[in-house]
Amino acid sequence: MTGTPGNDGICGGVGNDVILGGTGSDRIRGDAGRDQVFGGDGADTVLGGAGADQLNGGAGNDRCDGGAGTDTATTCERIAGVPSSASSRPVLAPRDSSRPKDTPG
Repeated sequence: MTGTPGNDGICGGVGNDVILGGTGSDRIRGDAGRDQVFGGDGADTVLGGAGADQLNGGAGNDRCDGGAGTDTATTCERIAGVPSSASSRPVLAPRDSSRPKDTPG
């Protein structure tokens, strides 16, 4: 699936999706499956869902949240993770982190 040059809202299905947001400030959700979600240019919100997802915010001030599963996130200003059983805090990591880790404390 590919977005338009404007601001898009795109949601994948239960399978393994490849979603390209394009330009604009997009909100993109992969949903269930092993998704590849690319925000593109603009301030995007890139969401994975259940499954092992690959998230790439692209250029701009982006927020990525992989949801459940083991996910990889790159080129995101903010990366939010699923809280672990040891901590109720979300995981936050700086831009260009490839695998943030949640540590209790």
